[in-house]
Amino acid sequence: MAAYQITCATKTSPCHIEWVETSNGRVWNVKKVRKALKKDRFYTSDAGGHTADVQKTRCLICNKKTIRTDPNNDTDNRLDNLPPCA
Repeated sequence: MAAYQITCATKTSPCHIEWVETSNGRVWNVKKVRKALKKDRFYTSDAGGHTADVQKTRCLICNKKTIRTDPNNDTDNRLDNLPPCA
């Protein structure tokens, strides 16, 4: 099992992540992340080293397949709070 730290996330709307970039410089669209989650781990990390695992989910508004971070009390490591990818 490989582990990938997501460092940025680009959205097409306020609630839809289009693609992410991992610390090794690889760019992933949501479909590829969802497929890779079957065997690999994706996570985010804040400056203090706290991590949050990425999970498959569906948009509560339109039911589109997407990803999110595991809910926890640390807002700094959420996908929604990562900077946009360049």
